[in-house]
Amino acid sequence: MQTNWQKFHCELVQKQSAAAARAKGLRAEQRGDEAAFEQIRSNVYGIFASVLEAADRKCGEDTGEMQRFFAEKLESIPAEWKAAAEKAAAHGDERAVFVEKLKLRTADEIRTGVASVGKEGQP
Repeated sequence: MQTNWQKFHCELVQKQSAAAARAKGLRAEQRGDEAAFEQIRSNVYGIFASVLEAADRKCGEDTGEMQRFFAEKLESIPAEWKAAAEKAAAHGDERAVFVEKLKLRTADEIRTGVASVGKEGQP
């Protein structure tokens, strides 16, 4: 994996771990809803860390192809969450809407990070 992508992968793993630690702390404080939301954020970071690992295995040193693979997944996975949010809204399930939008916001944060990888040099 090219250096900028390695750094980005490390950032995703660190964010995943930090969110999981916050979730654990919130559970200890008996703040269940907030803990669940942090765990969701942790899961999203984990998903995209795994996608980046898969992109590396599939594309090897072809960083252009790796970037395309990752970008495609960064669009297709959140598209499912957006559809789930719309369906939940149609059924009046506010909690499910919140959860899906939390996933989408986290994916947007990751998308912003991907953009910075490209600015640092050839990803």
